[in-house]
Amino acid sequence: DLQILYEDASIVVLSKPSGMVCFHKHKTTAGKLNSEKRKFLRQLQLDQENPNQSNGSPKDNIDTNENSSTKKKKRSKKQKNKESINVDISLEDALLDYKIPLSTLNHEGRGIVHRLDRGTSGCIVLAKNDDVHAKLVTEFFIRGVKKNYVALVPFHRRDDQGSDGDDNNTRIAMTDGLKESGGIDIPVHNRPALSFYELLETFGCDNRNNDGTVDTQSSNTPTAALIKVETRTGRKHQVRVHCAKGLGRPIYLDPLYSSMPQSAPKKEQKRQKKKKKESDDSSTDDDSINAVPQCILDLGNNAQQQQFFLHASSLSIPQFGIMNIEAPLPTWWENTIKCLKEDGGE
Repeated sequence: DLQILYEDASIVVLSKPSGMVCFHKHKTTAGKLNSEKRKFLRQLQLDQENPNQSNGSPKDNIDTNENSSTKKKKRSKKQKNKESINVDISLEDALLDYKIPLSTLNHEGRGIVHRLDRGTSGCIVLAKNDDVHAKLVTEFFIRGVKKNYVALVPFHRRDDQGSDGDDNNTRIAMTDGLKESGGIDIPVHNRPALSFYELLETFGCDNRNNDGTVDTQSSNTPTAALIKVETRTGRKHQVRVHCAKGLGRPIYLDPLYSSMPQSAPKKEQKRQKKKKKESDDSSTDDDSINAVPQCILDLGNNAQQQQFFLHASSLSIPQFGIMNIEAPLPTWWENTIKCLKEDGGE
């Protein structure tokens, strides 16, 4: 999923996959890209590209009764060693391994001008030299960079979201159903922060008017919503906090601010089954409205790495001639949205 979206002599804009950290603040063993890991990653890539092609010679592939058990043991041991390799490659290490030059002004992470959380996917810009790095930092500081995100959230407010570390947990006044658009002006970690959101799509029912806009006054009750968020400030975890605290709708699978983080889908699944048994199946039941869609629970149960439904969808830096660079949604996002549409969000 690591994809170059734009590149010139001084800048590279990438689509970072969810689960990849931008850089390792402390160079741990897991983060070092040694020869063993390079061999492992490249072999893994070859296996994915040619799943039916064997890497051994014809002679190696001949299996006789005499040595078949021995070969099976060897293969089992090799597979065990392969699985035991702790691969946690950062974006910085991956780019350096591909011989892409990166600036050195940021001593913690070469080329890193701004960051995306490990679980967030999408657009990120890196500098190739120190002069451009300094200019990019200036553009971010004076708000000359336009960043848009998309997030998958519950359509209805959830009042049990996590904490953002602020003493002031003020939320903007909202009706139960998510409005078509609005602003979120609440502090993040005690610093001013401003975002604007737009409701793109709802799941769980057909909630569109003839002109394509979302009918927020409909008697139908959608389960989930896809929203676009534009940040006017650049605070750490801003979109995550504004969804959870500003809208009262934490991003699905968010391990820090969600009421149902990725680490606890099985607990949530059991809770929903218990509530379903206790309820009278009324369509107005609060737990029914706030139930997490099954396909998201399944994704949380099966996920092998930290990932949640926040994607940096586009990036513009007019001063550098970069206008509306877009990052496509990850495949696992598309699969989940397709599932929500087919299952009505259930």
